[in-house]
Amino acid sequence: MARRSTTKTFQRFDLKITLSMLFLFFYEKSYSKLPIN
Repeated sequence: MARRSTTKTFQRFDLKITLSMLFLFFYEKSYSKLPIN
């Protein structure tokens, strides 16, 4: 049971990393379109 909860937490952590990476990717993409840079 402990192993199952650990796997759940790890999957949730991995999902958070993936979401943050996607967010950063799209953020950089949209930011590069701005004429500020």
